[in-house]
Amino acid sequence: VAERAAHLAALASVGEHRAAGERAAALLAAYGERYFSYPNRDNVLGPSRLFFSTYLESLWLSNYLAAATLLRAAGRLDDATAKLVSQVADEAANLVGEFDERSSNRQTWNDAALAAVAVWFDDADLMREAVQGKSGLVVHFAEGFRPDGMWYEGEDYHLFALRGLLTGLSWARVAGV
Repeated sequence: VAERAAHLAALASVGEHRAAGERAAALLAAYGERYFSYPNRDNVLGPSRLFFSTYLESLWLSNYLAAATLLRAAGRLDDATAKLVSQVADEAANLVGEFDERSSNRQTWNDAALAAVAVWFDDADLMREAVQGKSGLVVHFAEGFRPDGMWYEGEDYHLFALRGLLTGLSWARVAGV
């Protein structure tokens, strides 16, 4: 649903589709109103409120903030919804940031989500950690891919890790990194 909100926000921002922007904002607000009612469960693959793993929370958060960032840039995000987004982003970033998976393919998505949060809050220190930290995007880029270009954990994880890396690097570029 968060990914669809990002698609709707893109339509609203680029195509000036008013109804799409209103629906995207409504989805963001609905998540914001409900997010804290879900318990933070520490699962096998880390803490999360919405899913069974931290990396899925990271995938969701990246899309959630893509929608919010697009709407905010287009002047289509009201203050109340922006406040809800900020509260969710802060909490989700703490969940994701506390569960460092080091060189795992899942950490590429955790870093992407943290980079998205850094853009949302204009937080240069968080962006630096997501990109240049001990398990940041640069480490994944430099050490995660074998000489043949494939992700070190195997071909099953290659496209997943690559997409997380590219998503994170795209957020970094938005921040001017």
